[in-house]
Amino acid sequence: YILGIILDFDPETSSYLVCDADPEMTNVVTFSVYYKDVIPLPTSSPTRRNKQTTYGVKSRVLALWYDDVGGWTSVFYKATVMKTPQTQECYYYLKYDGTPPMNAYVQEKFIVYSPED
Repeated sequence: YILGIILDFDPETSSYLVCDADPEMTNVVTFSVYYKDVIPLPTSSPTRRNKQTTYGVKSRVLALWYDDVGGWTSVFYKATVMKTPQTQECYYYLKYDGTPPMNAYVQEKFIVYSPED
């Protein structure tokens, strides 16, 4: 999954024209994505946490990855919530899928529920 920017919608094909939010090249590559394959992100953060905005322990999520070189990537990876935020800073402790699994603290704004496989 990638963080993309929607450029256009084609009602005839029910698909979006999308580009990577952080392209690696100077050329921006666009691609078509069927509407059912798009996961909309919230446009604002809630003023306080509630059931709709909280990911419980063991929840399956998609989360961006922090690259020490370039900052946050535009790629979402599957992860499991290991610990929920304990302060107002809203950091979740996640265990990313993979071999070996990687753990990281990730801000709530970089996490969405994972669609079922």
